[in-house]
Amino acid sequence: MSKYSLYDYLVATADENIKLMSEDINRKPEVFINNKYAYWVGNSNICLVAHCDTVERAKNVKLNIVQTDDTYHCNGKSALGADDRAGVYAIANIYNKIINKPHIILTFEEEIGGRGIKQFIQDHDQMPFNVDFFIELDRRGNNDYIDYSGRLPKEIAIWVESFGWEYNFGTYSDVADLTRAYDIPHMNLSIGYYNQHTNREYVVISEVETIIERVIKMLESSMPEFKLIND
Repeated sequence: MSKYSLYDYLVATADENIKLMSEDINRKPEVFINNKYAYWVGNSNICLVAHCDTVERAKNVKLNIVQTDDTYHCNGKSALGADDRAGVYAIANIYNKIINKPHIILTFEEEIGGRGIKQFIQDHDQMPFNVDFFIELDRRGNNDYIDYSGRLPKEIAIWVESFGWEYNFGTYSDVADLTRAYDIPHMNLSIGYYNQHTNREYVVISEVETIIERVIKMLESSMPEFKLIND
């Protein structure tokens, strides 16, 4: 799907009990280029984040998705786009499986400077719903958690690691901008893709499914009390 048709699909299939809180989106490409986003309000204190866009795929190339055992890859002529469609897929499945619904933010143009989340921040001086923690699903591999701020509370790090995640380093994902704007901590989790931004990109479906179940367990547990680390 294009990012536009993906957005339409997610809106059309959203649970009627969750309120769509986005701007009216005109599906002309220039509107999306103008840094749009969507968010859904849940009843949890955690917000899940992913981005619908991918790196620009090769033009004039038919994208044949190939399955080899448990792995999906492209035809070797373009990026697959699992960065971050795997994250979008995971959030949709988590939402469908859990009673205490998380908040959701989906962004566009993350791959070109996080423009979607920057527009969200520009439009909201304060968070438009109550949230204590952001979890983005936009990291390669299957076991990393990343904090881009250096301000992740120790209590949260211990809690995250109790589910088997291991700390690693990363350069950027748009969830980092949310912490800078709102002083709410974040992490970015692995979501089962590899070799992102290249024509060798692939995603391991069993890893994605395992991660979905791990995140559900996190959402169903109680977060510890914490205090954000000062700069």
